[in-house]
Amino acid sequence: MRKNILKRALSVLALLAFSVFLPIGGEVSNAGTIESTDVLVDYNYQTLTVNTDEDKIIYYTDVYSEDYTKWYTCEVVDKKAVFDISWVKSSVTVRLYLRGDVNETVINKDITWQENLAVTFAGSLRATDITEAKEWKAVYAAYPNFDESTGYFLFTLKAKGRATSYFDLANIEWRKGDAGTWRSFSELNPKEMYIKGITLNFRVKATNDALVTKNGATSINDGTRTSSIAKITMAKLANAPQAKVDFSGMTLDIRNGLEYSLNKSEWILCPLYSKNGNVDTMFVTDSYRTDAISLIRSTVRVTRAGLYEVLNLPLNTRFTYAAVSAAGNYNYYYDEAGTTPLGITLYVRTASTEKKAASKIREIEIPFVDASRSIPAADKVSAEFLSTMSFAGSCIVKNESDDETYQFAAVPLSLYADKTKVDVSDRAVKWITLKPGKTTKITQNDDFYIIYRYPGTTESLPSSYVYTETFSPEHTITFAKINATNFKVGTKLAYTTSTNINTEELTVTWQKCEDVTADQPVWTNITTGQTYTLTDAELNCHIRVVLTNSYGSKKTSEDVGPVVQ
Repeated sequence: MRKNILKRALSVLALLAFSVFLPIGGEVSNAGTIESTDVLVDYNYQTLTVNTDEDKIIYYTDVYSEDYTKWYTCEVVDKKAVFDISWVKSSVTVRLYLRGDVNETVINKDITWQENLAVTFAGSLRATDITEAKEWKAVYAAYPNFDESTGYFLFTLKAKGRATSYFDLANIEWRKGDAGTWRSFSELNPKEMYIKGITLNFRVKATNDALVTKNGATSINDGTRTSSIAKITMAKLANAPQAKVDFSGMTLDIRNGLEYSLNKSEWILCPLYSKNGNVDTMFVTDSYRTDAISLIRSTVRVTRAGLYEVLNLPLNTRFTYAAVSAAGNYNYYYDEAGTTPLGITLYVRTASTEKKAASKIREIEIPFVDASRSIPAADKVSAEFLSTMSFAGSCIVKNESDDETYQFAAVPLSLYADKTKVDVSDRAVKWITLKPGKTTKITQNDDFYIIYRYPGTTESLPSSYVYTETFSPEHTITFAKINATNFKVGTKLAYTTSTNINTEELTVTWQKCEDVTADQPVWTNITTGQTYTLTDAELNCHIRVVLTNSYGSKKTSEDVGPVVQ
């Protein structure tokens, strides 16, 4: 224990002695000392200059030793000693120790470590996930060579373990490859780089030490090295991607990493997606932007974006020139004479990433529909539930037209409560084609209504849709039967109805007919009630039961009889 205490005491004394010999901060007031303002670093040329009127030799080292014969020397010429510091490590701050042959007191000079510059590529500054996108947009307002078609370089500087955005582009230098001349950022035009592609190097330029005088006192502003070099590869402009409009499904079928535009000026990344790749049906909104880099790196898959939202049109818009022209800023394509607009041009390209600019553009023509076929008549599709006791929501849908083919979809009320706002591109909306006079069977166990339209073709959009009244399985009586095995006077009659109906809400009316073979049989009400016992008044008559409820549903059973004694 005594040895450890003695060892610590000697260490403290040695440290105090060393501190007296090496002045803190490189400045002393004693005679025979080089002043800190006499030591200047030129980081551009990587030299250190010591100005001295008395010394002939300057000694310097980065490893302190009291044996000055181990130090490096530099001859003073014209009162200056200039020596190279390119050998000084860039990854750490290095302290140099200096003294003269006359000014023997040792001073020190810190050569600061090199800050780490990083660069990424952003195709658009509208992306919500770009850190400080608003600030970057303001910075690039001063650089006309950059816009949405070229993308933007975003810089971060890492110092003392913390990375921050570096907005001072006036201090950024760039060069082509590893051997080009360093040039100012304002001279960079990305459009010149996309023909064949190129690797660009960036760095923050060096700042030299500088003397400043304020209130009669001279001090030094310490300079900095150049930052580390950040590299980014700009690939040549890629070919236009594949994308198409599904005219029947009213969707833009587009894979991850692509974006679209209606006017070649504002580009929207499409589609929205989940990073785990589980969602491939979604809707595009104007305000949403996401990370193009993440999209490219995720699983490539075809995704479907609703065409009404892609075209920025209200749902169920009649896609005619009159309706569309008033709705937004579109680019149209015209007839051969160039006078009549035939439809909208939709533009699709591959979005920019950290290594690539946006691709060439694919143009997709979306034609207007014939105004006369924009919407069908309102009574051309009917539906009727099948007569079954064990109700399964089955009904028959019929095309009432003699010459028109329609598409229809049964839409649950729980999916779109407002019938006027059905998104026809939703995969939950199942479209079925129905030819003139034909029927088809569907099953719906929840309240639903039917929408129908003229179908689209491979080259034209379908019409807007029409909707029917709401059909309610829970409120619809589909089955009525008299439950009895004989029809003698005194027999108690009951009824059976469909299993979906609440029998407590039913009105049960018993009827009789004296001659069911007549051209127009006359049915007379006997009574109402859950059961009825036959009397002599029904002798030789046929009996039936009529079930109704407060929702307007009605079902009449087949007649039974005749009633016998």
